[in-house]
Amino acid sequence: MTTIQIDFWDLVRMGGAAVAALIGAFWVLVVMMVKQFKADLKNRFDELEKAREEASKNVDKQLVELAAQHSKANTQATERLDQLETLQRNTDKELLMLRAELPEKYVRREDAIRSEMTVHAKLDGLASRMDSLLRNKNNV
Repeated sequence: MTTIQIDFWDLVRMGGAAVAALIGAFWVLVVMMVKQFKADLKNRFDELEKAREEASKNVDKQLVELAAQHSKANTQATERLDQLETLQRNTDKELLMLRAELPEKYVRREDAIRSEMTVHAKLDGLASRMDSLLRNKNNV
């Protein structure tokens, strides 16, 4: 049997070298994991940025569509308001014309009654004169 003799300091050096190799291996493993984590994060951020840009484009497109719809609705509302104003002006003119024609074409109820009463009174007066004339003629 052969015996291997290792000096204490040689053993410490080999142990130190083994520990250094293990630390180096762990360090390489940690560095690889960090690089992989960074790459994964970069991919996620790139995907998020693309999604944000697409959403921004969609929002911009929707805003443009909404602005066009608003402009169209505003134009229609303005046109409708102009039509209503024109209709109101025409109605006001017609009302003023009716107010001007009203005294010429129509008589108030009180005026018609008074006029009728006057005519009846005159007819009654005329009838009484005719009766008195006929009586005087018959008496003579």
